[in-house]
Amino acid sequence: MSAHHAIIPTGVVPKDISESEKKIYDMIATRYIIQFFPPCIYDAIQYELKTQGYVFAGSGKAMAQPGWRSLAASDDKEEGTDKAIPSLMVGDVFSLPIYIIDSKKTKPPKRFTEGTLLAAMTNIWRFVSPDNPNRERLKECKGIGTPATRDGIIADLMATKSGKASIVPCIQKKGKELVPTDFGMNIIANIHESLTKADMTAEMEYHLAAIADGKMQLADFMKETTAMVLQNIAFAESSADSLAATSQGLRSGSEDVPPVECPLCHKTTLARKYSPKTKKHFWVCSEKSCVHPQSGKPMFYADYRSKPLIKLCPDCNHPLSKLHSKKTNQDYWFCPTCNQFKKVK
Repeated sequence: MSAHHAIIPTGVVPKDISESEKKIYDMIATRYIIQFFPPCIYDAIQYELKTQGYVFAGSGKAMAQPGWRSLAASDDKEEGTDKAIPSLMVGDVFSLPIYIIDSKKTKPPKRFTEGTLLAAMTNIWRFVSPDNPNRERLKECKGIGTPATRDGIIADLMATKSGKASIVPCIQKKGKELVPTDFGMNIIANIHESLTKADMTAEMEYHLAAIADGKMQLADFMKETTAMVLQNIAFAESSADSLAATSQGLRSGSEDVPPVECPLCHKTTLARKYSPKTKKHFWVCSEKSCVHPQSGKPMFYADYRSKPLIKLCPDCNHPLSKLHSKKTNQDYWFCPTCNQFKKVK
């Protein structure tokens, strides 16, 4: 119920090894020895400066006793360089310093690489809201997967393992960055939201720990898990057509679907588009002048198995709009021209 131990050196001194192999051995041996060294101790300070109703915070630190870092100084990327500890006392007053205000723009987070994604899986709690009660549980369970399985999880999503060439990838590499495929985004859009949250890992690990400590019965855990799996299978089956269609389109080698004839202007200009907001495909006429004669607005058509879902009014022969009622959980067809709901097969 836990990960196996790390790679450790034995009492046998390696002989007749290359320079590269020696570097790898030295790295492993050094990592092993580090665990027996004393902690690294810092002198640190945190301070706040108040002016005109604003509060500015700062910090400084300096290494007092290097401890284990005396063996790993070159690997100290996380901590960075020491900051000088300022000489401050509570209540100190400073004259107005010279300052410059820069005008900058925020940037979106960088896309994951394989390396940063592995680090994120290890520290998944950092991607959970601070007010989420499962945040502390995620710290305890050491993230998603184990050191031995995280590479395999990424390989499965990329469909790069041998013998899995027929599986549609959910993520792909663009340079060093990992980018979700349309199929991967479609899966997220069509599975229950609970399966996309890191909380699922926290709950599972919490229950497994409770079983190990004798605070929970295995039978109760299996009953809850079975119910959850069956509910999610039923949810996924309702979206099976959409997932199968996207998968089939990707297996054929391309998601680029040729445009089809628009039922309004009767030109071959109806094209398939993707909405990042709804995370679904749809169809619309690429001719900007093509609008519905009654509403004066463009017509949008649902995507069904990589084809536009088009129904024509039996009375005026104009395309119908598909509406969904949350109250009845049913689909209805509405004719904007006749201003009536229509029954169509």
